[in-house]
Order: sequence, then C-alpha cells, then structure tokens
Amino acid sequence: MEMRKRVTLELRGKMPAEVKELVLDNCRSDDGKISGLSSDFENLEHLSMINVGLLSISNLPKLNKLRKLELCDNRISGGLEVLVEKTPNLTQLNLSANKIREISTLEPLKKLPRLRILDLFICEVTKLLNYRESIFTLLPQLIYLDDFDASNISNLDLEADGLDDEYDENGDVEDEEEDEESDDEDDLDGEDDKNGRDDEDEEDDGDEDEDVDVTDPMPETSSASKKKVRQYSQEYLKLGFIPATHDERSPFCLLCQQCLPNESMERGRLEVHLKANHSAYVNSDLNYFKSLKEKFEKTVSRTLEASYDISLLIAKSGKNHTIGEDLIKPSISAFLKTALGKDDRDVKAMPLSDHTVSRRIDEMSEDVEAQLVEKLKSRKFSVLMDESSLRDNEAVLLAYARYIDKGEFAEEMLFCKSLEATATATDVYNKLKNYLDVNNISMANITSCAADGAPVRMGKKNGCLKLMKDENPEMLLVHCVIHRENLVSKNISPVLNEVLKSVIKCINAIKANAKCDRLFKQFCEDKNAEPVRLFLHPEVRWWLSKGNCLKRFMELFGVLSHFLSDKPEMKHLLTVDGKALVSYLADIFERLNTLNKQLQGTNKTLVDAKAKIFGFITLIELCQKHISDKKFDMFHWLKKCEVTPAAVRVIVDHLKRLACDLKERFSDLKETDFPAWVVQPMLVDLSEVSMQYQEELSEMQNDESLKTLFGVKGAMAWLCDETEAKYPNSSYFARKLLLPFPSPYFAECGLNAVNDLLLRKRNGADITERGDLRMKLTKLEPNIKSLCSRHQAQAQASH
Repeated sequence: MEMRKRVTLELRGKMPAEVKELVLDNCRSDDGKISGLSSDFENLEHLSMINVGLLSISNLPKLNKLRKLELCDNRISGGLEVLVEKTPNLTQLNLSANKIREISTLEPLKKLPRLRILDLFICEVTKLLNYRESIFTLLPQLIYLDDFDASNISNLDLEADGLDDEYDENGDVEDEEEDEESDDEDDLDGEDDKNGRDDEDEEDDGDEDEDVDVTDPMPETSSASKKKVRQYSQEYLKLGFIPATHDERSPFCLLCQQCLPNESMERGRLEVHLKANHSAYVNSDLNYFKSLKEKFEKTVSRTLEASYDISLLIAKSGKNHTIGEDLIKPSISAFLKTALGKDDRDVKAMPLSDHTVSRRIDEMSEDVEAQLVEKLKSRKFSVLMDESSLRDNEAVLLAYARYIDKGEFAEEMLFCKSLEATATATDVYNKLKNYLDVNNISMANITSCAADGAPVRMGKKNGCLKLMKDENPEMLLVHCVIHRENLVSKNISPVLNEVLKSVIKCINAIKANAKCDRLFKQFCEDKNAEPVRLFLHPEVRWWLSKGNCLKRFMELFGVLSHFLSDKPEMKHLLTVDGKALVSYLADIFERLNTLNKQLQGTNKTLVDAKAKIFGFITLIELCQKHISDKKFDMFHWLKKCEVTPAAVRVIVDHLKRLACDLKERFSDLKETDFPAWVVQPMLVDLSEVSMQYQEELSEMQNDESLKTLFGVKGAMAWLCDETEAKYPNSSYFARKLLLPFPSPYFAECGLNAVNDLLLRKRNGADITERGDLRMKLTKLEPNIKSLCSRHQAQAQASH
C-alpha cells in the first residue's frame, strides 16, 4: 500500500491535529521519500515508518511535538540535519538497519538537545573501532545507545518519554515505564523544562536505592512498575557461563548448553547451577572454560553460515520461508539421528524461523545488489525494461542489465519497482534515473536500451527511451525482435483466420467442459490414440506460440473428426481445403515457434537475431516458390493432404504477406551496420574495413593466440580481457554492437518469477522491496562469510 493511502487509512476519520501516534510500517514510500504527511499533524508525538523503503527524510514536515521517531529497516544514508529543523523536541530515534556508515553522518544530531535514546543496530557504523565511545563523545546529551548506556547498563524497556532509571548496589538496572504529562508550552517554545521529578523510595533486599540525577530537561513523569535487567560479567566464565547468542541478557551454560533466565544472571545463582548439575567441574580451570567457549563459538559460526546457505536455497527455490522450520530442520534432524546416529543439538540451535530466513535473504540481496552496483559504476552495460500488471492491477517495472564479466556476458536484474499511479514515459524514466542517481551510476555507462514497441517506451517524441537518448545521445535504442515477430504472426488472411477460429472453437468445446474433457480422454484411450491432451490456444502471452496448439490438433485430427463430427466447425475443417489450410497453419506456426525459441536465451545478440530473422525471410521466399510449383516436401502436415489450386493461392498469398511484413518490421535491423569483421575478424578482407580499424585487425589476423580464441568462441572472443587489452579500439566497437538485448527474454523470466513468488504462499511479501526476487534470479554469489563476520561483529559490539 502506498504511504499516502496508508496515512489516510490510519486517520480513521480524525483530523490530523487529533493524532498523537501514527504507525506507517511496511507501506510503500514515494521513490524513497515520505509522502502523505504534513505539518497539520501538529500534536504528533510518535511516528513509526519501519520498512517503507525510505532513501531520504528530506521532505519530513515540521513536527514540533514529535518525541519518538522509528525509521529502522530503510535505506537512509544521511541527511539527518532535517531532524534538527523539523523535530526539535525529539527524544528517541531508531535508525537500525539503515545505510549509516560513518560517525560524521550523525553529527547533526548534536543539535537535538533532548535526544536521549539512539538505536543503530545492524548499521555498518557499528563495526567501526571504538564506535560506542565515539558516539557518546559526539552526542553528550545521549543516555542510551543501542539499549545500553555509556557504562553498558541496559534499559531495553525504556520509553523515550520516561527516562527515570535507578541502580541498585549490585549493578542491576531498574527500568521504569512512566506516563508522560505533556507540557505544551515548553514543547512549542523549546525552553528547558525545569520541573523536577519525585521518585518513590523502594527497598531491594533491605537496601535503599539511590535516585539517578538527570540534569538534562525531560518531560514530567510519574513512577510506575519497575523491572530489573541484570548484566553479564566476564567473571561468570569461571563458572562456565557466557551470554546467550540470541539474547545477551540471558546466561548460557557451556556444559549443558542450557539458557537460563535473566534473573539467574548473578554469581550466587550461577554457582548453584554449576554445583547442582555439574559438580565434577566446580574447580575447573578458567582455561578449560575458555576452550569450551572457543569450541562453542566455532560451532555457532558454522551454524550461522549454514543458516545463510539454507536461506539462499530457499530463495532460489522460491519456497515459503516457513519451510526452514517446518521441513528442512526436521529433515536434517531425522537424517542425523536415523542414518548417522548423531545428536541433532546443533540443528535445533540453527536459526531458520520465518523472520530469520526473510532477514537473511534481504541481507544477501543487499550484498548482491551492492556487488552489481559496484560493477556497473565502472563498466559499460545495456538495459532491458518491461512493465507488467500483477494481482489487484498493481503495475511493476522490471529492468535488467547486461555487462561483460570475466570474458562472458552477465545478465542481472537491475531493479523491480512499483508504478504507483500511472505508467507514463516520464514515470518509467524517473524510476530508472532515480535508481542510477541513488547508486551513483552514470547514465553515460548505458550503451543501449531495449524494450517492446509500446509508445510509452518506444515513442519517437516522448517515449522513455527517447528521454534516455536525450541525456545520452550515444545510446542505441532497440525494439525487441520477438515482439515484432509476434505482430507479424498475427497478420493472416480472412480465410486462414476462419480456419484458425474453427480450430479454437473445437478445442474450447472440449477443454471448457470438464465432463466433455474426461469423455474425450476416454475416447482417445479406446481408440489407442496418443497423446490424449489438447492445448488451449493462448492469446494473452505471445511467447506461448500457436505452434504447439495446432501441432497437437493435427496429431489428434482423426480422433477429433469422430468425436466432434456433429460440430459445424469440425465439418468445415474436414473439407479438402479446410484440412489443407489447417495443416499449413500447423506447419508455418511451428516454424515461427522455432524462430521464436532461437531468438531467446542467454548470450543472444543482435547479430544473431539479424542472421536468424533474415534467414527465415529467405526460407519463406523459397517456400513460396515451392508451393507455387506444388512442391510440399518442406511442410510436414501439408504434404500429407490433397491441396487444391484455391488452397495454393491462399497459402502463397499468406507467405508473400508474411515475407513483406517481416521485411517492413525489421527494416531498421536490416539497415543496422554489423561489419563482417565483428563476426569473422580473421577472414575479412581488410581493404573493405574502415581505416580506423585496419591496423589492429591486420595485427589480429597474424596473432596466433587470438586465432585460437576466435576459433573456439567465435564473436564472443571480443568479450575477453586479452582481446580488449591488445586491440582496444576494435574491441570497443564490437562490444557496443554485441551488448544490446535482442529480446525481452530475461524480463519475461523475471516477471514469471514475480508471479511464481506471489502464488507460492508469499502473498504478504512486497515483491519490489524484499530480496526474494533478486536472490531467485541472480547468478552472483552473496559473500556469506562476510555477512556472518558482520553479524558476529555487531553482536560483539552491542555486548
């Protein structure tokens, strides 16, 4: 759901000024920016925008009374100075899981005098040396960073509007949940709150606690329920305990691998556990427990890596994320116990919950995208774009990039974005331009862009590709060849069209009725006819060719003639001309289907497409001549039929029209100059080559290593680093001609994957924001070891 719509929904009939808390989690931002909010929310105190795809908070409205702002799970990398002007009374800020990399990015927060709580979990800045000390030095007004204060005292249950902490003499923290008494005048004026706070005296084990003096101005509060949070001490390792990996507030026994509650986090209770359960280890040396800790940490590291590996497999298969806990872990446990007779303790400890798998996939997706972006910043690449409508009429734009990597073509999904309201040329262009700008990729790096023939993309005056070419005049614009081939295949004469309609009606008479379909299968079995299944004629998706439908119809023609003998459409097809024409259609569309397949797949280029298409045109012209001479050997089904002169005239007329349409549709491809030396540099006559390439090609024709390379790889040898290093000018020109996408094959694969993910119980996933789609399609390998190291470093930093 769009953020603007979500804001309207959350108002629930109220005026903006009446709202104090607004939760917009998991909706969609407008191109990474806030939308739908205004300064009319003058009394808003708590705003949550978790996982909304924010790239910037530049258009955050003026919210004087805002105290708590949650922005975790977004892609914010800077621009925090906006908070100083727009939210002067902010006390709690959550920026976890954003793109904060440098401590200097947080400098603007110095000008927020009331800021007390800051969360930066899973941000890269947390990996920096002395991260916590640097933040507390930079922001002296801060009390809690990532749930701990400067003395590593935790206050996880603290609310931003109630900072009344007390410490007992054992170092335990008592957290207070307090109700705020608003003071509108002080908030609006930004003046210091001089109201004091009275704390009730309470006893803990007979000792009286001391109040903590908070000198900074804070909202007036009242005491409420208190909760102790005990902290881990390094001395507990002598008793065999370390902090639990999933919750550092809980002690974890290295001997029995049992996790105890936080209430047990004190020396006396841990000693009781050791003596009661592991009396033989009471006097064990500290080095023994250190060795156990190292062994356990290695096991945890391997388990964490396995968790990423399995999450990657789940993403590649497109399965529901719950399969990790529901099927994979039980399966591994069953194998270990039954086949190997081993314990499955480590398997049970492996994190594979729905949320964990989702988080792992998102992290790997970000890593893969970062790798791709880094490559595209310094390389030439081509772009393929296609748009499609999903469920609930949601429109998505999918873009692919093709670049050269290690001497081969690499095709990767660039992005998949929602088209919120309209899908105009400007909307499509802005999506691409915004993505390139955010990731610092130059438009000049794009050598070509391919799309179908829709005016939105290919319009000569205002099309998206025209807008791109205006910015990059060197860019080559490509109209996908399969789209044009499909347009040609639909152009048939009225006589052939009637025959095709009769075939479709005969098939629908069987397939549209479940009872009739079962009876037909039984009839086929009685007649010993194989196969027994008809194919429906597809109109919606052009890549599902008519060829398969007509071929199957002809295979079952004899059975169908008996089963549908009373149908007027079948009677029409049983005439001499009717059977001849349907046989011809089956033959010609099977050839078109074959051409379609030859134009799709990996490593296809415009050079290949041109050769296939104009080779097909030549074949059609030959077929036309043979049919005129009543030679039907080139047609599998037609040669088995009686063909009248009238049928010959219809077929010849269609072949003429087909050849003319193909020539007209592909006239631009015919005119495109693909020099012979690009395909055969070793055999070309140098006198026919442009002078600027003659010198390099003359050397190349005498380069034995290159002769071998081109003999093995053909024109793809231009992609090799060796060729580029030796012959840069020729390589640059050849690569520019080879890089463009000739067909929308990869975009269609991507859109099929989108539909597949949405159908396989991933209904709740925002396909354009989560990492599932990228990980399903990518050929890049995520750096799992680096992700594991980052995960462990963040865990240590927070501890």
